Order: sequence, then structure tokens, then C-alpha cells
Amino acid sequence: MILIQRILKKQLDTSQYIYMRDLFLMGTWVLLTIWLGSPLTRFLVGIAVFAALIGLHQNLWGSRFSVLSYFGIGLISAIFGPAIEYVRFVDGGYIYFTTSASIIATGLWFFIFPLMLQLLDTIPSMVGHLLGVCFSLMLMAVSLSSQELNDAFFMSFTGLIMLVAFWSRYGNPYRNAFHSMCAFWGTIVAGTAILGVGKGMAFSALFFIPMGLFALPMITASIKLVNSDQDRDYYYRKLISSGFDHLASVRLISASCALIGMGVGAWQYNNTLAASVFIAVAATIVLLTIIPLVFSADRKSSRIQGEKPVLWGIPIDNISLSYALSRVTGEINRIESGDDNDRCSLIATINALAMEEAIKDKEYHNILNNTLLTLSDGSGLKFGLSLLGTPVQERVTGIDFTYSLSRLATMNGWPVYFLGAEGDISVIAACKLAEKYPGLIIAGARDGYFDFYDEKIPKDIMRRGTKILFVAMGIPRQEKWIKHHSDILSKCIAVGLGGSFDVISGKLKRAPQWMQKCGLEWFFRLIQEPWRWRRMLRLPIFVFRVLLTKFGMYRYREE
Repeated sequence: MILIQRILKKQLDTSQYIYMRDLFLMGTWVLLTIWLGSPLTRFLVGIAVFAALIGLHQNLWGSRFSVLSYFGIGLISAIFGPAIEYVRFVDGGYIYFTTSASIIATGLWFFIFPLMLQLLDTIPSMVGHLLGVCFSLMLMAVSLSSQELNDAFFMSFTGLIMLVAFWSRYGNPYRNAFHSMCAFWGTIVAGTAILGVGKGMAFSALFFIPMGLFALPMITASIKLVNSDQDRDYYYRKLISSGFDHLASVRLISASCALIGMGVGAWQYNNTLAASVFIAVAATIVLLTIIPLVFSADRKSSRIQGEKPVLWGIPIDNISLSYALSRVTGEINRIESGDDNDRCSLIATINALAMEEAIKDKEYHNILNNTLLTLSDGSGLKFGLSLLGTPVQERVTGIDFTYSLSRLATMNGWPVYFLGAEGDISVIAACKLAEKYPGLIIAGARDGYFDFYDEKIPKDIMRRGTKILFVAMGIPRQEKWIKHHSDILSKCIAVGLGGSFDVISGKLKRAPQWMQKCGLEWFFRLIQEPWRWRRMLRLPIFVFRVLLTKFGMYRYREE
């Protein structure tokens, strides 16, 4: 399965690749069920595929009929497939349902899980992490049971194997599952949880574990229905605002839900050994996951801050591209949560020439000291930092950051505005990215030649619902423009990109990979734009200043 996915990745663009992987997953599950499954498991996978089609319809047209259809799937299952006929409790008591009550209970059960996963899917990778925990818990519960629950074992084991094989799809920190696959997985989870009951077996642990596992999301969703001001991803936003990054927040919530599920599993077993296993695994989760995540949040934040190289009074973020994207995700979630934010969040991509400009321009220097992120773009700057003994772990170029952030915006539905360059370059760049990432919402695009102080432009940008603003007007003009209008642009993230639009649009070619690795991108650009030779003469000055700093003969002093 993994080999086929790699072949597809080389042949298709991102959206086609994701779509084909989802079809491949469902097709593989159908074939495995036909080959190894029972009539009940075949029925369950069949209605899960049907639920995926409903989810696709819901994603395209968003009608209420689509949402209610999940309840209809439950009714069909109650009549022709696994149904909730009774529930057995830990004290040995039973609750038996009448035929009508069984149909309604089963309908509601199948109705809840697809919608619950769709709510959780607002947070990238959350669905994948919780599904992994859910199938692991259910497989452990089935294995510890004294009853023969072959169907439940088959569905739990297959679900876990599928998640492992497709983890780069569902565990990707910046990728959503989307409505169709949330519906598919939700139906699988709901059906697997009641397969034992449907066969007339009293196995309530498998029924109650998903309820415990998804308790936190269910509580949040219930509060959301009562209070429209409540965020449906309340706990996630709280963790983000407390200093956790995106991936750590997802893992902490998943671990917390797993802990609750473990507690429910232990409570449901009269068997001392089984309950002990659940308790032992729960303790392991606490010791190896929750405690390290909680205590590492502040340390990680302070460590990254402490490792920030400071060159001539300007702190430069020592982070990877993935972590930069995580910071963007957290910042947008913070903005959307309504936290006080009266200034635009600026991300600056700087190189050696930008450092030289900052030394001469005090205003620009101050702006670079008050950014959300300051990323090392140029190879010359990376070399200088390494020579001074304060290397950055990765060079994050403006072009690579633009591509990655556009992909992230596509997955999350964030409108993107392109501002800068000359003529229709920004429009062409926007079209190129929209072609590369189908579904990318283009809020607008225009050139960078206008009155610096005209407030109509930033107001129009925000009126269009922009979340990501790419500004390519050259340094330091782009950063100064963002700073000047930051009160108007307070609900978006602005990224200064210099001349990136020229390359993305195709006006200029990007240097070959070997030239990038050798730090010769500046030379390749000079060949295409010979008029830049005067600007390039400042590069030896940067190198000379770095050497003077190395030997203690130069120190930046703010005037």
C-alpha cells in the first residue's frame, strides 16, 4: 500500500493525490472485507462508503439533508445490520431496548460520530490522532475479552492497520481529513463499537470506550449548541494561548482523551487482569506523554527564545519550516478566538542585504525586533550566523515559505491576498499557486505601486476576509508599509517576501538545486537581472562586517 502511494505521489498534484489516497483506502478496506470479513462487517464497510458519499455532498453543497442522512444510515443499520439492542453495565445489569427505541438509539449513534469527527477536523491532524487512539483502545478491549468477538477484532485491527499505512495522510500535522473521510471513519467507529451487541453478545466495554474517548469533544460541542460564543475547539485554543505549539496541543488532547477512554475501559471490566492492563497503559500515557508535554511547553518556548541568534541587535528565529507553519496555525487560531490583537502579526524573511539595510535604517531595525517571526532566507546570512557560532537549524526561503503556507491555507480555507511586484505579476503568481493548490481561496491581488499612506488598500484587503497577506514590495518598504497600517491589518498575518512573486509567477527562473546548496542563488539572479550589480556590491561589506564581529572588532550600537 505504501509503495502504491509513493507512485501516485509522483504522478499527481497534491489535491488529486489526497483524493486518490482516500479512494485507495476505501477500496482496500472493501476488498479486505469481501475477502476476510463476515456479512456484518461487509455491511458496515458498505454503509461507511455510502456515508463518505454523503460527506462529499455535504462538503460541496452543505445542505441540512446531508447531515440528517447520517441518522438515516443508522436507521438502515438498525434494520439490516448491527444495532444497539441492549447495554450491559459493570454491575451485571442490563437495559433492553424495544424495537423502536433500538432503531432510534442506533440512528443517533451513527449520527453522532461523523459529525463529531467533522467538528474535530477544524484542527489539522486531530481526527487522525484520535482515530489512532480509538482503534488501539478498542483492539485492546477486544483482545482482553473472554468472548469471541471476531467481527469487532477484524474491524479494530483493520482500522489500526489502515491508519498506520495512511498515517502521512491522517497524521500530517497540517492536513485535514475533510467531510467525506470524517463520515467514513465516523461510521466505521460507530459500527465497530456496537458489533458485539448486534450479534447478541454482552460486550459493553467496546460500546462505552468511544463515549469516554470523545467525551471532551462531545462536552465542547454540547456547550457550543447552548452558547454560540463558545469555540468548538475550545481546549485546543486554550493550549495554543498557553504556549503549546500546534502539534503538542493535538497530542496533549489526544492523550487526555485516551486517558479518559482507559478509565472507562478499566471501569467496564470485572476481570481484574483486564482492568489492571487498562490502568497500566493509562499510567504509561500519563508518564510518557501528558507530563512531558505539560512541563515541556514553557521550557520549549524559552529554549527556542534562548537559542535565537541575535545578529547586530536583530533576533533571528532558529526554527524549521514545519515549526514556522505551526506558529502560523497557532497565531491564526489565536486571532480567530478573539484574543486582543490591535497590531498585525508580521513575518519577515531576511537575508544579508536586509541585515545591512537594518544597520543603516533604525526604523527598519526596530520593526525586525517586533515581528511574529524573523526567518533566515539568504544563504549568506546562514553562513554568517554559522561563522559566529550561532547557526540556525534551517534556511527558510521566502519562496518555499510561500508555497508551504499556500498549501496550509488551502487545507484550512484561509483567504490569501497577494500584494506587490509590478504590473500583473502578483495576479499571475496568485493564479500559479491556485493552479498548484486547487481550492486555495484568493482574496485578491494587485501591484505594489500606490500611495504608501493610502488606507483604502489595507481596508479593502481586510474587507475581503484576508487571513494571509503576502507582501512583495522589497525591503524595507514592505515591512514599513505593514507596520504603518498594522492597526487596520490586525486580523491577518502579513509576510514580507521581497522578490518572491517574480519567481513564483515565472517571470524569473529559480536557481538550480545545486546552486541553492552552494549559496549561489544571488549569482543566478544577477545573471537574469544585471541591473542589480550595485546592490550586490553590499554583499562583501556584509562578509567583512561578520569577520570584524567574529574577531570582536565590531559591535552594533543603537544610536
